[in-house]
Amino acid sequence: MANRHYYRFDIMSELGKQFNLFWKSCDDAERAADTWAAKAGAKSFYTSPTAFAGGVACVSFEETPNEKIWEPLGKDADGVEQWKPRCSNRSGVVVLPRRNFMPSDTSSRIYSKRVITWGEAVMHKTLQEWAQVAGVQLTGDKRKDKAVVSDKLKDEFFMQYIDLYREDFVPGKVGAKQKLMSHVQKTAINLERTRMLLPTVSVKTLYRLLDADLTVGLKEGKSRVIRDDETPTFFKTGRRYYICINHACRHHNLEEADAAEYRMKAEEAIGKEKGKGKKKD
Repeated sequence: MANRHYYRFDIMSELGKQFNLFWKSCDDAERAADTWAAKAGAKSFYTSPTAFAGGVACVSFEETPNEKIWEPLGKDADGVEQWKPRCSNRSGVVVLPRRNFMPSDTSSRIYSKRVITWGEAVMHKTLQEWAQVAGVQLTGDKRKDKAVVSDKLKDEFFMQYIDLYREDFVPGKVGAKQKLMSHVQKTAINLERTRMLLPTVSVKTLYRLLDADLTVGLKEGKSRVIRDDETPTFFKTGRRYYICINHACRHHNLEEADAAEYRMKAEEAIGKEKGKGKKKD
């Protein structure tokens, strides 16, 4: 079992002011998830397993939803059916016309917003596909062809994207007219696009803020895999924040606490919240 570390710090300290912003970002992300689920007509939702705060993994409904829009994922431990928008996705990468060019998302494509170099982009396509992008005629000599393609693209900049699509829609034409998606197909894609764009907060942000020591227990030369679903807990009472976390932290505004103080202050904070909800006689 991981060691637990307990800290307190003043809300008006340098760290306290930064933590206010962090806490607000968590609240904003969770509120956005609530709003998305409510607009989707869901009874409840399951938070993203890859985020510390925010995001929606799937939803549940009071009654069976429109299965042309929603796809069943199976039941949770309580026997409640889970659903996701009936929409597929595939990833790709594009060459940017210049380093600082930022392509805009569309109704069915989401760009990563992170510019990558040839070294990162090369794995996303086959040699044949990159040759076509570079305008290179392949000779059949794989080593030579790779060198020529790489030379053409090594100084370019790239960006990954995700395309959203429906398995039951094939673009094309009917006579002289362009085929159009149905309302339910568009609705499913829009639900998935807005779900994927929901803001989330990574636990890495909190570790950076607290200057957490992630090297303890690691072998030399190894790096720790940080899971966003790790669960540091924190609360505010009086003029202080309290936090419980798996890693020792080194920020100069932190003061060490212990489990007993943490539990006592947590109960105090809960009591104050309950007190706010009571009406005066």
